[in-house]
Amino acid sequence: MQDIRRNLAEENKLCSLSNEIFVRVESDCRYNNPLINSGTTPFQAGIKVVCTMSENNTSAKQIVSFFTGNKLCSVATRLRGKGIEIICPIHGGVCTANIAEDASIGKRQCTVVLVPERAVNFLRISHITTDGDSKSYQGVKQVHCINVEALRDV
Repeated sequence: MQDIRRNLAEENKLCSLSNEIFVRVESDCRYNNPLINSGTTPFQAGIKVVCTMSENNTSAKQIVSFFTGNKLCSVATRLRGKGIEIICPIHGGVCTANIAEDASIGKRQCTVVLVPERAVNFLRISHITTDGDSKSYQGVKQVHCINVEALRDV
């Protein structure tokens, strides 16, 4: 993906764009939330998230950034069973979680912050196309510290 991002910047330069690092993207996240919350957990029912961001500058629509989030940690589950208080994902040892158990993975503006961080080395996002109800552009805006235009896919 780093090569894809580098090539996009080079293509923008060849097209004589005023700023070759700006790119238009589209992004979406998928969750494993059940359609109906079972009510058996005080936390959010979903425990995994996958976010992709693809470029809209070319007809190839290549993925320029990708993030997978996970709240599951088998080590913490085992240690909690022994009565040891564990906080994921910052506990000592091997932790397979990269999102805190009480974090809301449904807040796209929070999750999508992690996606553009990977693209920041070569590109800046000028426009982002998302779902009509998404606020993920706020996360992109936070990472890039520039005004990002939010486009809505109806």
